[in-house]
Amino acid sequence: MKKIIKLNIKKKKIIIISSIFLVIIVFIIINILKTPNVGSIKNGKANYIDRIANVTKSEDNIVIEFKNNEELIDNCIMTKEIYDKFKVNDPLYNISVADYAKLSNISSKESYNINKAIQLKLVSEDTSYTEYFAMTCGFKNKKELMKYTEAVIKLANK
Repeated sequence: MKKIIKLNIKKKKIIIISSIFLVIIVFIIINILKTPNVGSIKNGKANYIDRIANVTKSEDNIVIEFKNNEELIDNCIMTKEIYDKFKVNDPLYNISVADYAKLSNISSKESYNINKAIQLKLVSEDTSYTEYFAMTCGFKNKKELMKYTEAVIKLANK
């Protein structure tokens, strides 16, 4: 009889612990899959959150300007073309910022922003360009930047 009671108590503990883990896992999955709130449409016009300085939409392109928190570094400009290249892991954007800064076709403004981000220790020279881009836009990483960009593009297309 005592064994049966002990087994029932153990089963109850296992069920409770399993239920708690299941709730935690479901909560994590919901948060991962949740689209970030980037704004809303009011009176036929898109109103974006403060993190987004400007969005310009033309027939074939969308340009998003993300604000950053660093005075000395310009806001980040994300185009649909850059977004598509980030999404497919274009080799050009997966090189380190030090190597990217050495490319002959980048503007002096972009080179300045990269060097300033390194000086301010926002990134290291070994950081990939996509991660640098995300961090200087105020995001934790490329994945978060991509989620926000995708949400802005969806809102701009409404």
